[in-house]
Amino acid sequence: MNEKLHFTPLQETFERWHARALKKAPLSGLLDPITDTAWSASKAKRFLMEDFHRIFIETQKANASWIESRFKVVREEFGEWSIDGMMVDPNGRLVAGPWSTYNVYSSGKEFALSMEDIVEAAQKNNTMLYPLTPFRDSTLFWFYHQGEEAIRWVVNEAIGERLEVDNYPIDPGIASEMPDMIRMARIPRGKIGKGKLAKAGMASGRLGFWENISANIYWAGKYIPRVYADKSGVLDRQITISPLREGKVIASGGLPMDEKHPNLEVIRTDPDLAGNDFIAAALVAFAQAQPNLPFVLSYNTYRPWFGEVPRHGEK
Repeated sequence: MNEKLHFTPLQETFERWHARALKKAPLSGLLDPITDTAWSASKAKRFLMEDFHRIFIETQKANASWIESRFKVVREEFGEWSIDGMMVDPNGRLVAGPWSTYNVYSSGKEFALSMEDIVEAAQKNNTMLYPLTPFRDSTLFWFYHQGEEAIRWVVNEAIGERLEVDNYPIDPGIASEMPDMIRMARIPRGKIGKGKLAKAGMASGRLGFWENISANIYWAGKYIPRVYADKSGVLDRQITISPLREGKVIASGGLPMDEKHPNLEVIRTDPDLAGNDFIAAALVAFAQAQPNLPFVLSYNTYRPWFGEVPRHGEK
């Protein structure tokens, strides 16, 4: 793609940071935040982090079309639907990644991609670094005959553009256990929610990861995939879909989620199916529990530099 890119260089970033810090410096004492050690260490660092945060957002917006095409090409090259992150330099060249947040957290690994990590790396290498995510950073999954028409209608109403739909890749080893073809599509996050989907007769669930800090279920791994479906016009109570076997949780000295949260309905996936593909297992489990209710999953890309990481207790 022959397109002019818009990346803020490191020098401009530091000049912007320094000018902002000077404006906010106290009137008494030295005004230079670099030499005024009495206050600069914490405040100047915060200003710098805020500027990097702002620049990352500006970079995403200014280069949205180029970024989206970059991810499409890279996914096709690797044959991996879930690639949703990469790091580039001011020339748009890849310096880290590409990566899949879904695959990284599924394998129990962590990212060294906090804002502090990136700022330190930029200073060390004397070049600005830009973490990128797709413009369409929310991926939807549904069974074809249950939700295709409704999804297309909702997205068209909410976004006003034609939805590009693909078949979700299923391992041939579990294909016989699928009641229908799984479809997937990408949209910008926050464009459609449970209310719009409920009006179309669909329930919706958020797919994410829960940080496991329980000694009783250490065997489940550091990050456990879960789906949360909030109450809506088609669901009268909150639902969670979990891959954990109830008996194993009890035998390990833990308490099942529905005992700790009586108002929560827990749908448990087939453990073997979930071990192969949790997305497929979650869709199958919901279809078995609610056979007459179309259901769509959504997965939003994690952005660790903005503090978006799996945490214990978060939905």
